[in-house]
Amino acid sequence: MTLRSGGALPPRVSGGVVPSLPCLSSNNGNEGHWEPDDIRSFESLPDEVVAPEIREKINLLQSNHKKTAALLAWTIFALAVTYGIERMGMLTLTFADHVTDPKEATRRLKSLIAGVLNPRYLAWVRVFERQESGRIHFHLIVVLKDDIKTGVNFVAFKAKDYRSASPALRAEWAFWRKTAKLYRFGRTELLPIKSSAEAISRYVGKYISKHIGCREERDKGVRLAGFSKGARVGSCRFAWATPGSWVWRRKLKVLGEALGVSDIAGMTVRFGARWAYKLRDVVARFQLQDYPTEETCIADGRLPFREMEGSTDIHCSIVNPGRATLAEAIVEALAQMLKRRDRKETSRRKPTL
Repeated sequence: MTLRSGGALPPRVSGGVVPSLPCLSSNNGNEGHWEPDDIRSFESLPDEVVAPEIREKINLLQSNHKKTAALLAWTIFALAVTYGIERMGMLTLTFADHVTDPKEATRRLKSLIAGVLNPRYLAWVRVFERQESGRIHFHLIVVLKDDIKTGVNFVAFKAKDYRSASPALRAEWAFWRKTAKLYRFGRTELLPIKSSAEAISRYVGKYISKHIGCREERDKGVRLAGFSKGARVGSCRFAWATPGSWVWRRKLKVLGEALGVSDIAGMTVRFGARWAYKLRDVVARFQLQDYPTEETCIADGRLPFREMEGSTDIHCSIVNPGRATLAEAIVEALAQMLKRRDRKETSRRKPTL
């Protein structure tokens, strides 16, 4: 099925607004199910994680954040398969003092990694999180040498009755009570994983979304996630297999062909290493003529409709106000290319001291 552009918006839609994607479910890690290969559950995290009236650009969940969340989930699931969920623990690290500087928080964590985490645990992953108060803390999944889950009464734990804790788990608590203050950390909490590998994978990945909602300007450049050597199962250099991703790749192909560019190397030569960032607004503004499915049409901000009930001929709405034609996108891209060339020429002419 090919969707053609042209025609008017269906009258039942006001303003041509396409509903935003649904939020990831609010599973707290103790229930629910998640398929580890369903990366789209993270791609569908909402971009707006704070109220629109107080939203700042730094508090928008970007694609790279969603990919980091997905990578965290894959890695935790792989650790559970490799070592067993019974040997994994959720470790929360807070600071005794009011640490709000990400550089200071990271410095202390690096010291703890070298002195404690690497030699003590078989593997670990960690997430950086800023709270609404501005304070920073870390969440970790650590892999221990011993089983710390078998025999634990989680209902009793919730009531602060810890008699069912195993000797191995008690030894961990004693160790952290003594060690945390040596590295200038405060209260720590290490608990066995109550839920399944699938649920905890999803739960930890969602800490990324929570942090972005409280993110500050000085958090730019801070690594949201970290992994012990050999623990990470991949990288964030992948593309989502979603309708929106299809639209992005198709638009790049159309625009590239119009500019005489056939590959990524060509885009880098003409627009620089950050070509995707520089051109993203240009690519987003123009709309395609053909779409393979209704989903891809909607992903580009257009609404498919049928001219007559029962008809198989599906059309897309006309170009929305504020959106560009391909010709206008080409002009904007060429302007970007000329700016880059002028900057390079100016840089060459500068006298060296």
